[in-house]
Amino acid sequence: MRASRVLTTAAAATCIAATAILAPAVAASAATPAPAATSATAKAPVAPVTTLHIDPDGRLGGRGITGATVVVTDRVGTVVRTVVTDTDGWWFASINGLQPQLRVTQVVAGTSSTAVTWGTNGTAAPSPVNTLHLADTMLLGGRAVNGAVVTATDEDGHSSTTQSNGFFFVPLWDLHGRVTITQEVGGQTSAPAYWTIG
Repeated sequence: MRASRVLTTAAAATCIAATAILAPAVAASAATPAPAATSATAKAPVAPVTTLHIDPDGRLGGRGITGATVVVTDRVGTVVRTVVTDTDGWWFASINGLQPQLRVTQVVAGTSSTAVTWGTNGTAAPSPVNTLHLADTMLLGGRAVNGAVVTATDEDGHSSTTQSNGFFFVPLWDLHGRVTITQEVGGQTSAPAYWTIG
């Protein structure tokens, strides 16, 4: 009977010692949770504007993302024009009084595209003249960029020029046959339009 009590007491002491050893480890494990995984989601890049051109009203235009803010800056980085693209992505900005070189970016949700340059070494050619019609006294009329030089040239190389104020009338008195009409803005010449005399 006495031996049994001794064994029981010894076993209890062993359990207490084991608990004392394990407890700090369990407590330490509970107090130091594993760090949570983190991740950063990068914003998608914004594509640059496209199809830069001068429209018949002398505005710089192009295409971007619908609802984007289009920012035009001058050669020293000053913002000179800000417009918003329409529901089809088109935008137009007056450039009256501005000098090349201009840089155009579009901004979507705070992210800017890379810049597209318009001006020296990258000037967009104007659109062809349009709404051609023959007025009285052999004057060929139409629409062109304000300030553009409009030139009509016939098949023999004879030419006639005028300056546009948005509309133009160029005399055809000395021209014959098929006439090629172009407009020139800032050293850039448009694709031709055609008119046949007679």
